[in-house]
Amino acid sequence: RDRYQRRVHGVTSGMDAVVRLWDVRTQLSPAGTMRGHSRPVLHAMFTPDGNRVVSASGDSTAKIWDLRTKQPLATLQGHDGPVWECAAAENGMVFTASADSVVQLWRMHDC
Repeated sequence: RDRYQRRVHGVTSGMDAVVRLWDVRTQLSPAGTMRGHSRPVLHAMFTPDGNRVVSASGDSTAKIWDLRTKQPLATLQGHDGPVWECAAAENGMVFTASADSVVQLWRMHDC
């Protein structure tokens, strides 16, 4: 891991539609923010390799973010309701679960 990834240890979602990265050693201010959702971010997590963040939002999308640039690599569209939860597996798959009662499976390497 590079120096940036070693100092960022936490990720949070927010009702203000912002994903925040935190340096848990300082806890004083975010180490970075990622903006791109239009509704509250309901869940966010690091991918197993630590290079990306996946976020789920009330805007019916999930996003895969590049940790270094803080820009979205992909917007996962296909749900008909808020995306409540996301999960990333070591094999490169992302799962999203939505209020539309659907769980979708996405390939991260396609993003």
